Formats: sequence, structure tokens, C-alpha cells
Amino acid sequence: MGAVNDRMPDSETLSLHSSSASPAASTCTDSASLIASNLSSISPLSTRKNVSFHELSSRSSASMTGGATCSSSSPELPRLCRPLPPPRAPTFVAPCPLTRSSPFPRLPPGGGGGGGAEFLPYYPPPCPPHPHAAFRLEAEPPPPPTPLHHAYRTTYLSARAGAASPGADQGYHTLVAPPPAPWGAPYADSPFDLVPDIVLIGIFSYLTTKELCICARVCRRWHNIAWEPRLWRSVAVSGGDRPLKGLLKRLAGENMVCGAVERVALSGPGLTDKSLHLLARKCPRLSHLRVLGSSGVVNVSNTGVIELVSHCPQLVHLDLAGCISVTCMSAQVPSARQLNIQYLDLTDCVGLTDEGLHTVVQACPGLNFLYLRRCIVISDAGIKYIPSYCSQLRELSVSDCTQVTDFGVYEVAKLGVSLRYLSVAKCDQVSDAGIKQVARNCHRLRYLNSRGCEAVGDVSVTALARSCPRLRALDLGKCDVSNHALKLLARSCPNLKKLSVKSCELVSDEGIREIAFYCRGLQQLNIQDCPGVSLEGYRAVKKYCRRCVIEHTNPGFC
Repeated sequence: MGAVNDRMPDSETLSLHSSSASPAASTCTDSASLIASNLSSISPLSTRKNVSFHELSSRSSASMTGGATCSSSSPELPRLCRPLPPPRAPTFVAPCPLTRSSPFPRLPPGGGGGGGAEFLPYYPPPCPPHPHAAFRLEAEPPPPPTPLHHAYRTTYLSARAGAASPGADQGYHTLVAPPPAPWGAPYADSPFDLVPDIVLIGIFSYLTTKELCICARVCRRWHNIAWEPRLWRSVAVSGGDRPLKGLLKRLAGENMVCGAVERVALSGPGLTDKSLHLLARKCPRLSHLRVLGSSGVVNVSNTGVIELVSHCPQLVHLDLAGCISVTCMSAQVPSARQLNIQYLDLTDCVGLTDEGLHTVVQACPGLNFLYLRRCIVISDAGIKYIPSYCSQLRELSVSDCTQVTDFGVYEVAKLGVSLRYLSVAKCDQVSDAGIKQVARNCHRLRYLNSRGCEAVGDVSVTALARSCPRLRALDLGKCDVSNHALKLLARSCPNLKKLSVKSCELVSDEGIREIAFYCRGLQQLNIQDCPGVSLEGYRAVKKYCRRCVIEHTNPGFC
């Protein structure tokens, strides 16, 4: 009881002082009353620490009035009794050049009471991008951070600690946008940057001339690779003289010679002798030339051809199909009168005569392939020069040369074992006598086309079966052959791959069955307009020659 009486005057004294104190003292009295109401909850702590009620009230009052302070980590006081930080006067600083914050203090959204003024960031509205990418502000990079900037960040983050701010703890890179990449920077992420040049050259080697020109426009690296000389060994140009002139000028460069070009294919309207003159001057290593022309489209004559073959000594392949103005070919230089041409195609050169053919074979003694299709002016007088000068000829075609007869075929038979391919299609004056002579002398014949020679019959086929066991392809369309000849052919030529008996009225299922049974490797069979061949013969071919393609006109075959 004595202890209690000793405390009561202190409490009365505290109440007397509180009635005449300042508002801050009144606030302290209210806090003391709150402590007294919760005395039961903290009495064990106060008893254990031997702290009186008066001392506890005095410490709280002193802390709230700016006197003695109490550490926030002290275990004697609960959380509600911890002192608040003293008010801080606003500090005016210059605007931050990096964050663009306002230099004037602004109150927080909560009302602005008790905590003092603080600085909030100011974000101006974004400026619209400039329509031209070249006008970016790249010449003036952002200035480096200054000490003032760090002071502002320290003040701002300490005042806003714990608040939800979009840029409070995100660092410097979120306040300043990174400078854009310089214009024209290389594309480091492109997969083609990892591919070596040698690999790209190998890929570009499969492209055509037009595709290479397109790839040269992609970038500087592709431009250099696309014009690599190794990629221009074969050139295909269409559209006349101007495209070829521009291409050769680009490939020649300072040397004025295209040493890499070896194969050229020309086509399209507007093609004249100027193209051949360009090739003769710019491409000394030319080995293959193909000119695809037709009447009224290509104006290539003897002048361009003669100049070309005279200045290109390595030319071995020459295709002039459709050049109707070409009638002869020879070298201008006497020492180079004999050309190295091995392949010559004069198809549809309707102006070629016997004398022109004589000049051609005399200048090209090394010919291995000669095609004279639809050269309607050529006769037996011109054919007789072929074996005289071109003894190594392997393939010869005189299809649709209606003036060629058995006498011309006799001359062709003189080629002997070197002849492998012969076509006398639609030469209606050729009969069994000429084909029989060819079969006797040309034992290594592989291909014979006598389509449309109605005078050719079983005698010719029997001679071929006995003398030419290596025969691979035979065309007997509209010929007078029967099943007997097909039986001999099937048993003597088991390696036959292609056979045509189109419009052979004497052929029936019996002969077709023999062909299918003995020639198991048959790949193509033409039985169109053969009334004697029925479904039985068709099924026999399907049974023994499963890979054979059958050409027929009977809708009942399935």
C-alpha cells in the first residue's frame, strides 16, 4: 500500500501538468492513458525490468515532445509506443536532367499532412517519332550521371521507401532510354553471316543466270559472291543482243575478256549476228553454244557463225536449230580450217544444201553427233560426204529428209561399227534394201527409227535380229511387220527397252506376248492403232513387264 501511495501523487502531478501544458503535452497525456489501459498486458515486462509507471510515462512524453529518444528496437516498448521520425524541412534542388523531375515540391496524394514535402518525378508526354529514321538524335548521347543526380535519387528513394513507385527500384537504365543502334549496322543475327563464302558459292552454283542476277542485289556480300567467275561458266540469256552485251561487259571487267564463260545458251527475239560477234571477242574459251531460234525471231547467218568458229578454237558443241539463214560453216583462217566441233545440230536449217553440207563435214572431221532433221533440200548427193570426212560419226538423223533414198542409206552404212544411232523417220523412199545393208555393216547399232517407212517389213527386222543383238530401241511405226518378225526380234534382242509398233495392222497378241515374255526389261511399248492387240496381249505385258509404260488407244484396257 505504501508503494501505491507513493505513485499516486506522481499521477496527480502528471494530470495537473497536463491541464496547463501545450498540445504536445496533451498528446503525451493521452498516450499515458493508453499505456495505463494496457498496463495489464505489459505488467510482466515492466515488473521484470523494474520500471515504474511514472518513468514509463515520462519516457513516452519526452520522446513525443522532442526530448529524450527511444530506440525503435528497444524491447521495453510495444510497436504502438515507438517514436515517429522528426519532421524534415523540404530541400529544393535543381531539376534532374536525366529524370526530368519537377524542381518544385509536391504533396503526396494522401493529403500532405505530417510527413513534409517530397519530390515526385515528372514525366512529360511522349513526343511523336520523327517520320524519317535518319533524323534520330544519335550525335548527342545522354550525359553521364552527376553527383547531383545521385543526391536526388538518395533523397527521393529514402522519402518514398515502401511506396509503390514504377521507377523507384528499377535502376538507371529504366530512367534513360538506351541510345539506338547506328544506322547501317550489320545484321549480326542473320544466319547467313555464319555460312562461309565457299559454302555460299556451292549453293549459288545451282542457280540460273537470272537468279544469280537477283541474288546480286540483296547485299554487298551476296553481290561479291554472285559475281564470282566460277559461277559464270554457264550462261543463259534471252531477249536479244542487249542483255548479252551488258552481261559480258560486267563479267569482262578491265581485262575485256570473259575467261570463265564456257557454255552459253541464247534465245528470244532480236537475236542477231552481233551476239555471235560479242562471244567471238569476249569468250575465247567458249566450248558449248546453243541458239534456240525460229523463223522471223533469230537472224543469225553464216557471217556470225563463221566468225564464231574462227575465234573460238575450243568450241566442241554447236546447236543452231531453227537458224534458217545458216547454209554453210567453215573457218576463215586457212590454218584453222579443221574445227574441233564434235556435236552439231542443224535441225530446221531449211536453207542447208548439199554443197553447204559438204563444207560443214569437211571443216568438222571430228564430228560424233550430226542432226539434219527437216533439212528438206539435202539429198543422197550430200549424204555421201558424211562417211568420207566423218568416219567416227556415232549418231546421225535425217528424219523428214524426203529426198534421201536407199542409196543414201548405203553410204551411211559405210560408217560401220562406229554408228550407234540412226533415224530415217518419214523418209518414204527408204525400203528393206537400205535397212538390211545397215544391219549387216553396223553390228553395234543401238537405236533405229524407221517410222513412216512403209516399204520396211519383216526382211529388215529379221536382219536386225540376226546382226544387231545390242539393239535397245526400235521404232517400226506404220511399217509392214508381222508377228514372225517380232518373235525373232524378241529372242535375239532380249535387252530391248523401247519398242513401237504403232499402226502395224499385222501385229496381234501372239507377237506382243513373245516380246513381253523374252524382253522382261521392256520399259516403253506403243501399240496405238493396232487392231489385232486385245486385252489378252495387254495383260501379258503387264504380267511379265511390270515397269513397262504402255501407250494405247483402246479404252477397254485397264
